[in-house]
Parts: sequence; C-alpha cells; structure tokens
Amino acid sequence: MLIPLRHENMEGRRWPVATFALIALNIIVFLGTHWQMETQAPERAEVRMHIILLAAMHPELKTAEDVQQFIADVQRKIPEESWKQIADSNRKPEDNWDTRIRRVTDPEELQAEMDSLAQRLPSKKRAPFWTITDSCRRTRGPLHT
Repeated sequence: MLIPLRHENMEGRRWPVATFALIALNIIVFLGTHWQMETQAPERAEVRMHIILLAAMHPELKTAEDVQQFIADVQRKIPEESWKQIADSNRKPEDNWDTRIRRVTDPEELQAEMDSLAQRLPSKKRAPFWTITDSCRRTRGPLHT
C-alpha cells in the first residue's frame, strides 16, 4: 500500500496530519476490537452449541422467535440422524455443562437455562451454521457427522 507523502505539483508544504491521524485512529480501533472479538468467539460458539443441545434434548422448551428460527435453521441443515444423536441421552457428553444439564429434571429449571442461553445469544448477529459444526468438531461432538 502506498501512502502519498508528497505530490509533484505540491504547492503547500504541509504534512497530511489529518490523514495520518485518521490512519492511526483506525489502526488503534482495529487492534482494540480485534482481540476482543477473538475472545468472544469461543463463548458465542459455546452458547450456540448449548442452545442446540438443550433444544434437541428438550423440544418442549419455549424460546424466543429468533432463537427458534436459529434452532430450525440448524435442524434443517444437519441430517435427521445427527439431530436424533444429539437428542439421545446416552451419547457422550460434550462438556461439563452437558453433563450437569442432563441431571436436571425440573422443567422450570430447564426453561430458565434456555432463557439464560437465549439472552447470551446475540440477537441480530447469528453466526453462520458452519461455526457451530466447527466448534463441535473440535470437541468431537455429534454435530460433526
């Protein structure tokens, strides 16, 4: 990339201070937000995975319309056999949360957990489906089939 420092027909001899300030500001904002996004990505993937697991194991739970749409999109894109495997209580647990939530039998507690997960899921910025399957591949979960 070239940054024009001088021009052959340059009459004024001022440095483009405003341009340099804007470039520096953009670099600072980029670096400041870049690491924040990297730290949030695994948590978002985990929340999405937990919503899918809970929705598969307990389809009777109520969710907001956008979360229900998210679940329907995932369910439509993975094979039916994989969805059944996710819903199976005898499958290998994905993580400690999965182990803990399997022991919960109270419908109100399960609904509260789904509501909590739905609040942590970004409302307008739904991640693409492949990020869910990638996170499950890393944990060797049933969604990788």
